[in-house]
Amino acid sequence: MGLFCVVFASVAFGFAPIFVKEARFEDTPLESIMLFSSLISAVMAFIVCIISKQSFKVTWKQALHLGFFGILGFYFTAYFLGLSYDHIPVGLSIMLHFSYPIIVSLIMVLVFKDKISLFKVLAFVIAFIGIALLMDFRGDVFPIGMILALASGFTYASYIIAGKKSQFKDLNVFIITFYVNLYGAGFVIIQQIFQNSLALPPTANAWLYIGLLGLVCRTFALIAITQAIKLLGASDTAILNMLEPLVALALGVLFYSEPWSALTLIGCFLVLLAAVFVTIDSRKN
Repeated sequence: MGLFCVVFASVAFGFAPIFVKEARFEDTPLESIMLFSSLISAVMAFIVCIISKQSFKVTWKQALHLGFFGILGFYFTAYFLGLSYDHIPVGLSIMLHFSYPIIVSLIMVLVFKDKISLFKVLAFVIAFIGIALLMDFRGDVFPIGMILALASGFTYASYIIAGKKSQFKDLNVFIITFYVNLYGAGFVIIQQIFQNSLALPPTANAWLYIGLLGLVCRTFALIAITQAIKLLGASDTAILNMLEPLVALALGVLFYSEPWSALTLIGCFLVLLAAVFVTIDSRKN
């Protein structure tokens, strides 16, 4: 059951760039996709919390941290990824984003003085080589797309670290999901009001893709990954969840005929191997 949950979550997460890109093809502004998918996810998380009788009470420090890291680490991660899809293949974008375990480990060593091990040093070297090889991805590849995808890795790393070090680290995962999506939606609404550009998705198909993004990728996948962590443990789940970028890469080829190359495959393998090394090192410690 645990294996099924993590595979389902990886496949669901892997479909996220497809739903975003298809909604964009329907002339939907990226901000609208972020807004309505966040609202759907917040409503679903609210329902789960009500059913499981979770308390919504948080301290002012927790509220402050949820707002800051929810916007920086959660909203901007999705936003940077969404922008990167306009410039580079979705498979490459997700692979570069999946540098975040390495970034987390690097920040923990440099900022929080975590002990550095041979495994971590090896992971950093392998990840650097892997990312360099990924730049061989053939097709219309623009540096701005790669920068945005890597930026999403940094912002998500900040969210992961906040989950370990911040005031909200002990809250229920669905309470956190409710608040960070609510903060993200509020940020978009304020931004769009000031820019006078608040817009509804223009077509039924756009609503469908946004609904699938909010339900499948941000709610059902979260429930599945949470259950997998309970059944398999955090480290094993993290390793198995490396299926996600492979799913995204395969879907990019299937839906958009995104090109493969030998160097791309080697780069993908090295980035994922580095992430696995970091996860194993964390479990040992």
